Amino acid sequence: MPDWVVKFLEQWAVVTAAPIPFAIAVVIVGAMIWGALSWSYGSINSHQAAEIKLLERQVSDLQQRQATTPQGELVDTAELRVLIHGDDRTPSRISDTNIWRWYWLRLIASERDDKGQELRRHVTPILYINFDRPVNVGTLEVEADGFRLPLHETKEFTNRFAIIVFSEELPAGTLIIRVHR
Repeated sequence: MPDWVVKFLEQWAVVTAAPIPFAIAVVIVGAMIWGALSWSYGSINSHQAAEIKLLERQVSDLQQRQATTPQGELVDTAELRVLIHGDDRTPSRISDTNIWRWYWLRLIASERDDKGQELRRHVTPILYINFDRPVNVGTLEVEADGFRLPLHETKEFTNRFAIIVFSEELPAGTLIIRVHR
């Protein structure tokens, strides 16, 4: 007979000699495992429920906007030109077409040593644009005049707004955002 079977039978003799404490220990361990799994899956389910509610709200908002904005009222273009100063100043608007508001946000992440001295600093610029009149969602172009455009991503683009995130600070020059069909 293999060694593990012999050891199991020796231990089983101890279990059969005291079945009530063994059963209580099994119930306690089972309850702890069940509690941990229940808590873990409960948080996952609550996050999923929150995501589903968010998506349902977004779909409802989109349907409401589409119902209140007849197709004939959508415009085909929008454009924003801003002067990037290459420093900490907010860019200056040069011109715009069909832009209601725009907002320039800079997220700054700084790594510091134990004495508080800054070791590294990373800035992530974000451009938020609201269109004056809803646009036909087509192509959104991001161009630069006077500098190399860093990596960027359009995080959201609807007929009412656009959010564009850049991977690093933009040097001095003109940033052009165009929307067309």
